[in-house]
Amino acid sequence: SADLVQVVHQAIQLFNKDKSRLHIHTFDKKEVWINGNENYLLIAIRNLLENALLNSLATTPIDIRIYKDGKLTISNTKQDQALTQDKIDQIFEKFWRLNKNKYVGAGLGLSIVKRIAEAHQASLCANLTEEIFNIYLEFKPFPATK
Repeated sequence: SADLVQVVHQAIQLFNKDKSRLHIHTFDKKEVWINGNENYLLIAIRNLLENALLNSLATTPIDIRIYKDGKLTISNTKQDQALTQDKIDQIFEKFWRLNKNKYVGAGLGLSIVKRIAEAHQASLCANLTEEIFNIYLEFKPFPATK
């Protein structure tokens, strides 16, 4: 089991200069326990946050919401107008990049998140609402015994 709140806080600490843009909302929950491997969850959440930071304007916040039922949402203002709802499903595919000239990575970050979500039997999806890009990651809750 892993405390999703703690893992998100650990992931945020990995970002030095952009840390102030990452806003976490836990709705007064200090702990949210889920079935999961803390190390893999840290990789997945770091990749999601990195993606949000790279694909939003440097002056806009990234909102991270953790719900007591094990749901995590990450929302950011989209920067690239080429990202449309019909392309959303492709973002989790290996080697897929929206603009191959803009990105230096290989296009693996979100596909790694997808594999980690699958290994944790979690649901993963994304959508656009107006100019906001949202990622939803929902884990099975784990009853806290600590």
